[in-house]
Amino acid sequence: MKDAIISTSKVNCYGFRVLTAGIDHSQYDRNPVLLYMHNRCFDGKTLPIGRMENLRTEGDSLIGTPVFDMADTFAAEVARKWEAGFLRMVSAGLEIAETSTDAALMADGQTRPTVTRCRLMEVSVVDIGANDDALQLTHKGKAVQLAAGIDNEVLPLLSSSKPQDLTTSKPQTPKSQNKMETKDIALLLGLAETADEQAIRTRVAELQNDGKTVKELTDRIQKMEADAIAKSVDTAIKEHRIDLAKRDHFVGLGKKIGAQALAETLAAMTPAVRATDIIKQQASANATLAAKTWDELDRTGKLAELKKADIETFKAKYKEKFGAEYKD
Repeated sequence: MKDAIISTSKVNCYGFRVLTAGIDHSQYDRNPVLLYMHNRCFDGKTLPIGRMENLRTEGDSLIGTPVFDMADTFAAEVARKWEAGFLRMVSAGLEIAETSTDAALMADGQTRPTVTRCRLMEVSVVDIGANDDALQLTHKGKAVQLAAGIDNEVLPLLSSSKPQDLTTSKPQTPKSQNKMETKDIALLLGLAETADEQAIRTRVAELQNDGKTVKELTDRIQKMEADAIAKSVDTAIKEHRIDLAKRDHFVGLGKKIGAQALAETLAAMTPAVRATDIIKQQASANATLAAKTWDELDRTGKLAELKKADIETFKAKYKEKFGAEYKD
């Protein structure tokens, strides 16, 4: 099979880059699943189409060799298109562990922080990737791959062309990240949500004559922001995107970059997969296969899958169909 570039350290179309040296694939090496379009399996459908082998770093590129499950009809068709050159791209699913706005790590054209540490969770064959780096070795590339059509703005835009270090300076939050909807501002000012900009300006002018009211309004806005940050963090914990032990860290991050930017960052993190979930999914898939007759499995090309997943059930169905014991 043809090799594929999974990632490089170049700036991607989202304006950030991932350092190849910071990609940890030790966990992925133990379960190197190859998916199609980042779709995980459920109800026995969209199973992994293969695995990645010979994962290695060459220069600034993370490279691997896709190996397809040729016993699976869909995977075999993807493999055919890959070898024929109709599909040429792979895309990495990354879980961000650490970012930096250190000027020393910024490259030309970069508008977002640098991902300095992350974990490789999966690799997918895709039809259209976000960047050119996810091509086979015959094509030029840029950065970490994210599937096209999926919101992956995981990092906030930098407030200026001069990078800032979040650990040593207070970041300038982009206006778009703290911008509230006009109707929300109107409601906070005691106006109808349909109030126009002029009505809001008039109301603000009135409130400026009352320091106490302005302070109360400011406190309410700050509380709304704090509540939004806490809700985003707690949701991420519930969805297994971050550990409970990291709650205070991400709440603090939200105070620095704003509730909206934090929500986008957490939404882009890949939820942790529990072993029990994988076992349940596999058991469900096996049960679905076991419920079908030999002829049904034969028509849908699932006999090889059943044989691999549950050889005893396969043998029983063989004997039921042909009246003889199955022999390898």
